[in-house]
Amino acid sequence: MYYCEYYNTLPGPEDAFSNLDRAAFRRLFKRACKAVHNYNMDGKLHLFLKHKHSSVQENEVMVESEYVSADQKFGFATSPSAYHRGLVPSSWTVEDSQILPFEFFDPDLASKIEPITRQNAVSEVAALIVAEHLEQEIGVGLADRPSTRNLARDTLFVERIEDDDHYQQIVLPYRRDEVTIKNPVPTRWIIGGSNDKRMTASLECEPVIVCIPRSPGHAEENQGHINSDDP
Repeated sequence: MYYCEYYNTLPGPEDAFSNLDRAAFRRLFKRACKAVHNYNMDGKLHLFLKHKHSSVQENEVMVESEYVSADQKFGFATSPSAYHRGLVPSSWTVEDSQILPFEFFDPDLASKIEPITRQNAVSEVAALIVAEHLEQEIGVGLADRPSTRNLARDTLFVERIEDDDHYQQIVLPYRRDEVTIKNPVPTRWIIGGSNDKRMTASLECEPVIVCIPRSPGHAEENQGHINSDDP
């Protein structure tokens, strides 16, 4: 299976972001916003930074499921799982001119996701990624999640790692003013909708997800804190 060899060669989040051509990404983001608007799909897709936090084994893929934290925050978690036909692609990457699945929804979460009615929108955004020569750094995915609906405009999702008996990459929502993480890495941007107007000089747009990185590609809790005065 192509996935194992491909995924395991991806860089960690810090290296992936440092390799990103900011000017090319800015052009891509603006062009992608226009493209999804033409399909009446504003806010339905996202661009994401291709990176890994751990390796997968042969016949494993990264699978996303719903997650509820101890303090009742509703988010999602991604972890390596055995591939099976019940999995549904949640994001895509362009490799050798082919659009291939990057990560997957588990069947339960997939049943709660609004299906894509216009697959051509994904293909067009993928073509724009290739046109800007960003296929090594950027992919396209579905933005809709139960945990992302009806949230405040200032919500920021924080991606961190829980490495216990079953590795999980956990993403939970916070208010932006709650998050005081040292050097977070932006990893996901909603295409179209209100987000396309939140352009900044330092980046290209405000991300909806940031990652707490530790080279060569894992998260580290003590690199940042949330709603705390402790260093």
